Amino acid sequence: MLSILLPICFFGALALVRAARKLIGEENQISNPDRSFYRRNDGNLLRLIFYFVLWCSTGTLMCGLWLHITGQLAIKL
Repeated sequence: MLSILLPICFFGALALVRAARKLIGEENQISNPDRSFYRRNDGNLLRLIFYFVLWCSTGTLMCGLWLHITGQLAIKL
């Protein structure tokens, strides 16, 4: 189970960083309109929030799973 959650957490964090980088790039284009005309898409902000919630919930789930496994091992010892 833990081997399944580790890649999910890693790729969730990677998606969060990529979405944040894209959103920051769009904000830079908006703040400098001389370079090119670009309208901000609020869907990217919602996607960033979704990735952040997914990443946090996966991390919380992994911590809970780790505590459960270590608790079970401590009981058996």
